[in-house]
Amino acid sequence: MCVIQVILILIILFKIVLEAQYHQLKVKLKNIHVDTDMRMFVEENIYNNSEINVIQGKNYAYDMFKKQIVIKDKEVQSLDAYDILIHEYGHCKDLHEKSADYNRFIMLVKTFIPILYVIIFVCICMKFILGIHTKLLLFALVLTLVLMIVDLIISINLEWNAKKIAIHILQNQSTPVHHQKFLNMAMVIQIIDRFFLILFILLLFKFL
Repeated sequence: MCVIQVILILIILFKIVLEAQYHQLKVKLKNIHVDTDMRMFVEENIYNNSEINVIQGKNYAYDMFKKQIVIKDKEVQSLDAYDILIHEYGHCKDLHEKSADYNRFIMLVKTFIPILYVIIFVCICMKFILGIHTKLLLFALVLTLVLMIVDLIISINLEWNAKKIAIHILQNQSTPVHHQKFLNMAMVIQIIDRFFLILFILLLFKFL
C-alpha cells in the first residue's frame, strides 16, 4: 500500500468522524428556531437587497457563475439553516468586494477543471479500451493537479472569509456559541473533499 493510499484512508476515517459530529450539531441547531431579529436581517440584507439575486433550490449555496444565492426554503425556520444561509451571504459579500480580475480568475479555474476531468477520462478509456497511448493524459493530469492545488488555496481563502463574515454577523445577534464550531466543521469538510480529489488525481498517475 503506497503512502497516498494510506493518507486517503486516514482522511476518509477523519471525515467520517467529522461528518458524524457535524450531523449531531446540525440536529441540535435544527431544534432551535430563529428569532425576529434574524428574520429581519434575512429580509433586509438578503431578500430585499437589490444587489443580491436569490433563487429557490434544493440546498443553500452561492452560485459564483450566476452570482446568486440559492435558498432551500423561503422562510428560514431553524438555526442550522440560518447559519448556512448567512455563510452563503458571506460568500456573496466577500466576492462582491473582490476585484473583477480576481473573480474572473476564479471562474477560469473552476471552468477548466471539469473540462480536464473529461479529457482524463477519455484518455484513460482510449488507453485501456482501444489500446491508444497518448501524451495528452500526462499533460491533462499535470495541469489538473496544478489547477486543483490553486483551487484548494482559493477555496480555503473563500471559505475562511465567508466564515469570518458569518461569525461577525452571528456574534452580534442573540445566538448560542455553537455557530463557530458548526461553520468551522462545514468549512473543514469542504476543504477535505477538495484535498481528497487532489490525492485521487495523484493516484491516476499510475495509469501512465
